[in-house]
Amino acid sequence: DQYRTIIDRIDSEIIEALKQRMEAVDQIGRIKQKNHVTVLQRERMADLIQKRMKLGTSYGLKENYIKELYDIIHSESVKHQTELIATIGKKNKKSS
Repeated sequence: DQYRTIIDRIDSEIIEALKQRMEAVDQIGRIKQKNHVTVLQRERMADLIQKRMKLGTSYGLKENYIKELYDIIHSESVKHQTELIATIGKKNKKSS
């Protein structure tokens, strides 16, 4: 039971960190929209995943585990920014 409590606490921390990450993704999306930058930055993502895999393996985690996690996280980030930019674009058209 003690270890399940620890896992529950860690899971809550993970969810909070993902929320904070998505808030940063949102702000980056707004900057990208304002500066007409494409949502998907392949080179940036490849670099990020490589760095996260290296960090993960330094903690004894499997490289593929980290890659799969970041593929999911990145995919959701791209989807969120794409939807955000589309929403902002619609609002801008209505106010024009």
